[in-house]
Amino acid sequence: MPLQSLLEALPKLLESELRNVPVVNSQHKKWLVGAAPRSETLGLLSDAIAALNATKA
Repeated sequence: MPLQSLLEALPKLLESELRNVPVVNSQHKKWLVGAAPRSETLGLLSDAIAALNATKA
């Protein structure tokens, strides 16, 4: 998943049992800078999707 954006990695995240999502500084340097908890990542994605849907309504 290191070369993917979070949106592109979402299907793999949902299929996997990863507890943390690796976070890199950029797609060019690819330095590991940390990890985001799976639950927090999915929560942020859910909030972003809800906000996008609210602007379309």
